[in-house]
Amino acid sequence: MVPIINDSDTELQESLLIIISDFPATGAASLSAAVLKIIDNDLPKISINDLDILEGDSGGATASFILTLSAPTSQPVTVFVTAQSGTALVNDDFHGFPTNITFPPGSTSQTFGVSVVQDRVFEDDETFTVSLSNPTNATIERSQALGTIRNDDPFPSIAIGNLTLSEPPTGTIQFNFSVTASNPSSKPITVQFATADGTAHAGSDYVQAAGTLTLSPLTTSETISVTINGDLIEETSKTFFVNLSNPTGATLVNSQALGTILNYRFPVLVLEEGSQRAAAIDSVLWLRDPFPLTQSILGLGQRTRISLFALNIPPVPAADLSRVTVNAEDELGNTYSLPVEFIGLVTGVDNLSQIIVRLPDSVGNAHELRIKLIVLGGASNTAPIRIAAP
Repeated sequence: MVPIINDSDTELQESLLIIISDFPATGAASLSAAVLKIIDNDLPKISINDLDILEGDSGGATASFILTLSAPTSQPVTVFVTAQSGTALVNDDFHGFPTNITFPPGSTSQTFGVSVVQDRVFEDDETFTVSLSNPTNATIERSQALGTIRNDDPFPSIAIGNLTLSEPPTGTIQFNFSVTASNPSSKPITVQFATADGTAHAGSDYVQAAGTLTLSPLTTSETISVTINGDLIEETSKTFFVNLSNPTGATLVNSQALGTILNYRFPVLVLEEGSQRAAAIDSVLWLRDPFPLTQSILGLGQRTRISLFALNIPPVPAADLSRVTVNAEDELGNTYSLPVEFIGLVTGVDNLSQIIVRLPDSVGNAHELRIKLIVLGGASNTAPIRIAAP
């Protein structure tokens, strides 16, 4: 009997040559040999660690999972690694590409990287798993690790902004108060709102409003609309309030907005000094009329842009040019709508606004256009501009 020595070393398969001798009575000896293979059953074991990582806002972050081998070996060891969704979703919250990880001979540690998708969205901590399978020259001791993406974005806060607009001469307009969140959330945000009188009174100056506003997940802005009643009564500006309360999913940093209703004044189209013509200039070339219609100006199209000037143009919300329209009529009685492309106050001149309009293709045969502004339903005076002959 040949004893086999047990050890814990990881090694290649070994062989033992055994010589067998036989001495019969005749005295003639015979020899035979047998090879006994020694199979090493001490294969190294592969494990993987759990990992926590802060999500971050930008710039990229990598969760590096450590794979360890219980003992070095003279053979290369491979294992297949994959990342799977949990509450964190692949491609939405992280990127982990399946791959074979190789331990070179003598190595006991390797890493598997998972890229974390960074954002500024407030959300719960999220998890995913990393799994090991199909090892070669090793066994798996711990086949799965938990990856946790820790939220580091602040709990949202919400605020409402003040608004100042003019009432219309007749009918109604909407005051759209903006409610904004400091950063997006993965969950809905709600808040209750209600109007309250200041010097303006519900029922006569505005329509009372109350309800619940919801910002859907990932949304950072919504509006509360309050209907304003118009009139031509000469009066001072009037005010009312919009109050926020009982938020869910956010805190309140500004819970009250002031709405200021300016008294309506009819717009006045400014005239050239000593003339009845409208004060107008080419908005790019700064030339006065008559205006040519066939030139291309800085890639803005084939028709001229002109600047008109007017008094009593009420405040216009950003990007909302619909409250001011510009109409024109030529010497033959044809009417036109001139698209408004810009409205803004003239710096340093009280109550004076610049309005940039485009002369449309259809005015090509006109020699004069009589211009009129319509602001919230109220019309200005009328004044002509000249069109250059083609």
